[in-house]
Amino acid sequence: MKANTPRYDTSAPLTAPPAKPTEDSTSAEVHYQRGRELIFKNKHAEGRAELNEALRLDPRNPVLYNTLGFSFYTTKDYKRSIELFNQAIEINPN
Repeated sequence: MKANTPRYDTSAPLTAPPAKPTEDSTSAEVHYQRGRELIFKNKHAEGRAELNEALRLDPRNPVLYNTLGFSFYTTKDYKRSIELFNQAIEINPN
């Protein structure tokens, strides 16, 4: 059985500003986009809070774990980043 593919636009690298969200503020996609934007601005604590809210709404999306892992990697919390990357791989090994 093939794993679900991410529903979010992952084509833009994390170093590029994300597109502005157009959905209502309760969707996981909006929180994901806000989180990416904040992380891009080196506001990791606020970005992680947005990503955690996105995870609360969409806990099986590996893109969220990967993006959160990137934030921890960027701030040199390698142990936490590996845990998050592994969670992303567990959800979608491809």
